[in-house]
Order: sequence, then C-alpha cells, then structure tokens
Amino acid sequence: RHIPIILLTALGEDERKIEGFNFGADDYIVKPFKFDILLSRINNLLHSREVLRNVYDKSAPIHHEFGVKDPLLSHMEALLVNHFKFRNFSIPEIAEMMNMTPSKLEREIKRLTGMTPIKYLNDFRLTKAKHMLEKGDKSIFEVSYALGFKSMSYFGKAYKEKYGIAPSKTAEI
Repeated sequence: RHIPIILLTALGEDERKIEGFNFGADDYIVKPFKFDILLSRINNLLHSREVLRNVYDKSAPIHHEFGVKDPLLSHMEALLVNHFKFRNFSIPEIAEMMNMTPSKLEREIKRLTGMTPIKYLNDFRLTKAKHMLEKGDKSIFEVSYALGFKSMSYFGKAYKEKYGIAPSKTAEI
C-alpha cells in the first residue's frame, strides 16, 4: 500500500525538485503556497490511488512468477523451495511456518495472487516441472515424483491444463 508523499519545502530549485521526485515524492510544493492548492493536490493523489485500486481489484488476478518482491510471497516461495518435495506439505503446515492461521494465509495469498494457497502451491510445482522437463535430465516420472504429485495422471492433467501441452511434448522440445 502506497502512501502519497508530498514534499512541502522552501527549496524551489529544479535540482531539489528532481531530487525529491527521485526519492519517491508524488508531489513537490514550494513555500509560500496556497492552502487550497495543497488540498486539491492531496485530493487528486488520493482519488487517483482509489481509481487505480478499483481498476486493479476488478482486473484479472496477477500471476506471480515465483521470485516476486512481496515479503509474504517471498517467504512463501522460500518455504516452497525448501519443502515442495514433501507429498503431505499442507496449507496448515505452511501457515504455521509463516506464523499465521490457515484462514489468514488463504486471504493474503488470494489477495496478492488471485489464487488459493493450494493453487499457488500447484502452480509452483508445475513451474518447477516445466523447468526440469526443459532441462531434460529427468524423466517425467522422476519430475512428477520429485515435485510431490500423488499420481502421474494427475500431474499430466494439471500440466496440460496449465501449459496446453502434455509433459511428454515439453520433454521432447
């Protein structure tokens, strides 16, 4: 969540303004100023944030490529990298490792990615599978087993659903 920053200063040189904007200011107002102008700029910044929030809330969920900068997703990614091989790696276990309740984890992951934690975990596994298959040093069975899929048929179905081709076709490419 971004809080708009308005620099209110007596330093009006262009170099100072550029420096202020480079440090992340949304607006730069030089003293003396009219209060009505400050109020209008505050209202405009808040309104534009609200418009953006509404636009992005209604748009399709953002698909995160594992490696995002959000701290919660980075933490979850680190856990998945270290634990994705365990077949019984459950959402309550992930939530416990992240020091939150399963319902809070569900809400946060859904808010950030548009996916449930289970879907996010499966996407993670399928992304790993694609990389492993493209590398070509493991069989489809080895990849499926290494990533904790319970059955080859489920792995094949999930992979084809995500990528539009069978795992065997990826391995051939």
